[in-house]
Amino acid sequence: MLSHRSVCGLSVLVVCSQSALKIRTALRATFAGGVTRPIQWRQNQLYQLARMAHDERDAICDALKKDLGKPRTEVLMAEVGVVVERL
Repeated sequence: MLSHRSVCGLSVLVVCSQSALKIRTALRATFAGGVTRPIQWRQNQLYQLARMAHDERDAICDALKKDLGKPRTEVLMAEVGVVVERL
């Protein structure tokens, strides 16, 4: 499915596959139905995300240096640190 949308005054071509639309519809129905994971489960997932970001900080720094040229200090402060600090 193709459609045009205006974003910040620019015409943007939007491509949506039928499978993406089906997934979106199913997720919205689930959310609207109140069927979500318990808060304790979600908090644990966020904790695990922070732990992974901390444990894998060297790999994250290397990847962002290679892909985007970001210095290690910037990655630790703006990318990894933010995730770990908030959780």
